[in-house]
Amino acid sequence: MSGRFKMQYSPKGVEIAEFSWKSHERNEISLKGFLPFDPLAPEPFLDGELILNSHIDFAAIEDIGVFLENLGIRKGGIVLDVDIGGTWKQPLGHVQLQAEGIEAPDQLREYFDEPIDVTCELSAEPGLIVLHTVRLESGVYISQAAGSWQHGYTFEDLLQKNWRDLQGEVMLDASLQLKDLNFLREKLLWLRRIEGDTKVKLHVVGPISAPGIQGSFFLKNGELSHTYNLPMLSSVNLEGEFDADSITITSMQGEAGGSPVTLSGRIRKVSEGIDLNLQLGGSNVLLLRNNYMLLRGDVQLEVTGLLESLLIRGNTALTGGYYTKNIDFLGKIGTTPAPVSEGGTFLFSFEEPPLKNTVLDLRITSIEPFRIRNNLVRGTLRPELTLKGTGELPFLVGVIYIDPSRVLLPSGRLQVQSGLVRFLERDPDRPEIDLVATSKVLDYDINVVMQGPLDEPIYTLSSSPALPNDDLLLLLLTGQPPKEEQVAEPGTLGRGTTNVMVYLGRDFLTKWLEQDDMTSEESILDRFELDYGRAVTKSGEQTIESTFRLSEKEVGEKRVYYLSGEKDRYDAYNYGLKVVFRFE
Repeated sequence: MSGRFKMQYSPKGVEIAEFSWKSHERNEISLKGFLPFDPLAPEPFLDGELILNSHIDFAAIEDIGVFLENLGIRKGGIVLDVDIGGTWKQPLGHVQLQAEGIEAPDQLREYFDEPIDVTCELSAEPGLIVLHTVRLESGVYISQAAGSWQHGYTFEDLLQKNWRDLQGEVMLDASLQLKDLNFLREKLLWLRRIEGDTKVKLHVVGPISAPGIQGSFFLKNGELSHTYNLPMLSSVNLEGEFDADSITITSMQGEAGGSPVTLSGRIRKVSEGIDLNLQLGGSNVLLLRNNYMLLRGDVQLEVTGLLESLLIRGNTALTGGYYTKNIDFLGKIGTTPAPVSEGGTFLFSFEEPPLKNTVLDLRITSIEPFRIRNNLVRGTLRPELTLKGTGELPFLVGVIYIDPSRVLLPSGRLQVQSGLVRFLERDPDRPEIDLVATSKVLDYDINVVMQGPLDEPIYTLSSSPALPNDDLLLLLLTGQPPKEEQVAEPGTLGRGTTNVMVYLGRDFLTKWLEQDDMTSEESILDRFELDYGRAVTKSGEQTIESTFRLSEKEVGEKRVYYLSGEKDRYDAYNYGLKVVFRFE
């Protein structure tokens, strides 16, 4: 450490002829000038011309950390140049500051834990302080500002004033560009990732004690993923304005699952809290997607109310969707069924505010029916529902219409003619079903009526020719013929047992052969027809009849081609091409 000091005192003030100081060849201070200042006088700030030229270079500010401790700054380098003239009452001059690698203050480190580079230029003019430029840059953001403060104070006044009591007019224009938005995850725990080119512009004008604040913001090519079971947002372009009490979203365009969405509205600070009035719209928006389910729809929503008690209402018209999860019959053999849960909701549940307390009033209709396509059911549904309740405990009210569909059973196909599922407001977690279906097994025409709660429905069966209920149920489920028609020899498998085995084998093959192609309403295995035991051969074995349809199954006059094979009652094996003429 080294230094040189040469100063002369007089009744007019202190003349600094030379002042220099170095520390470990890293930090240095040099001063020259004249200060009309007498520390022993009743009025220490004297009249006279003020002259001060200084250069301060601290490559390692930790050496003077004790002076910056209150600011929470402990690392970095600073270069400061000061050129001041005028008088104490009206100092004039320039101040330039450059800083590199400054450690963020404690109050900002929670969000921006990266070193900051600073450039600043100030000038003092008569009754005015001008901020020519200030620029802060880190790995997370770039901020710039320029402005002025018309104050009317003397230097002595400023030293004695409380900063909260300052007067005068200020004007400031500032901008902020965020390079990385993921710091928001520290406060918004539902965020997984947020990206985009974000800029904010700020204009401040008015009394320094309560200036008017206005600004604008935009986000370009943004992406947002979250913890909710909803699609992420991408290609977000957002524009808006704000003031001291509100934020207005003038326009937002983005994509949810590849489909366009829009958002507009206003967020205001009121005496009760934060008030929202937002409008959300979208066309063919991806609403839900997982390994076996997809939902898309046209959406028009309105979010209103205080943040702690929001109301979401609007309309959602389904434009497409499917459910493809197979029922694992083989995997369920030997296992104990899971108990039916009591209470709760079978939809979704948000356990954290603000969505936890949000009131829901959403109308759900369909433009295109919802399809079910798995190893048991091929069909379509059309909802006419209202989603009510809260984000924590939502429930449905209304009807789901079941279009003509089919259910695959070991005995064959059960054709659903029509049906509906009712969600009653008095008991929304226990929907009721009303369904009519038919099937043809052997030479019996079977009618099925299903009514009552979905978890405990009542089945009513009838047939032509008539059969006892026990025989009819066995015939429908397994294809087992009535007792008087059973002809299997001892030691051989009955028709019903064979059908169940083929049914389970078919389910196993489906997992290997089927594709997750929702454009087709049938799989390869849907084209196969197998019929065991319609009669008995001369040797006492069961007959076998099988076909494979080559043509598409369409409505109207059309020839349908089949490959056929059989083991007939004479124990002979026959193969051929069968042509069936359809007239509908």
